[in-house]
Amino acid sequence: LAFLLQACAIHPLPENVVGLDTNHIVYYIRCEARDAVVTAFARYLAGRSEDHQIGEDLLSGRRKITELKASDLSPPARAAIEKYLPAAIAFDFTFDMSEDGNLTTQVDLLNTFTHSALSLGLTGGSDHQRQTIRNFRTSSTFNDLIGKFANCGGPREPNWNYPIAGNIGLAEMVTTFIDLNQFEGLTGAKDSVPQLADTLVFQTNLTGSALPKIVLNPLKHGAQVSDAMLTGSVFRKDTHKVIVGLSLPPSKPGAIKFLAGSFFGSAIGSSSAAFSQSSAQLSANALIDEQVQRNIINNLARPQQY
Repeated sequence: LAFLLQACAIHPLPENVVGLDTNHIVYYIRCEARDAVVTAFARYLAGRSEDHQIGEDLLSGRRKITELKASDLSPPARAAIEKYLPAAIAFDFTFDMSEDGNLTTQVDLLNTFTHSALSLGLTGGSDHQRQTIRNFRTSSTFNDLIGKFANCGGPREPNWNYPIAGNIGLAEMVTTFIDLNQFEGLTGAKDSVPQLADTLVFQTNLTGSALPKIVLNPLKHGAQVSDAMLTGSVFRKDTHKVIVGLSLPPSKPGAIKFLAGSFFGSAIGSSSAAFSQSSAQLSANALIDEQVQRNIINNLARPQQY
């Protein structure tokens, strides 16, 4: 019963179930995105004969990507990585958390007489419903992820019970985005900007109940409690949706030149570079808006069940 009472919350939040608040969940997902970008770059370098050893060192952890400089890479590899540094990844989060809880009591009164007994059952109950819907959006460029999330630690494992708190599979998405753009002519709906979006929906249902009961043997005449029962139950449903949008900048001018003796993610003192990053983030956010509208249209087009 104590578990059930603790599970009830006036304001349902992720930490009630998984122990991680919203900030930590978003931080870990952006760290996963950062690891995905670094791994994609490292595998690209490892596949090139001129840059193979650097790629292997990055994959094994013997070298940090923020240590790379212009003189370390071949010109084609340097140009390829610089091409994707201003690319943006945007996340649109919707956390929908609801709780239904009820407590029911039943008390049986027994009034004993000389030759007979009269019983009376009394019941009472209380039902509660709570819901929180939290929606927000974040965006970063690949360059920002590499520089600002350098101390994320090791990769997180999938959380099968509460997926949003674990690894959600961004490595495949980043790799697919780069591969489609490099080899399959990836494009978007507007201005032929290479774009890719995924909508991920996770649902976790938790239930719990308790049924304590006490039975008393009457020892004397008069109305007495013969037994009492308290039934408690809680149903918690968490539906988390994450729309992930990846986009290159709409325009090529102002590509980030990170390899001039500086580290990844460092401040680039070029207004054109800043514009390139900003335009990519705007493009990724616009892509998410399109994905939201598409999801609504698809849901409306599905046959309704009554």
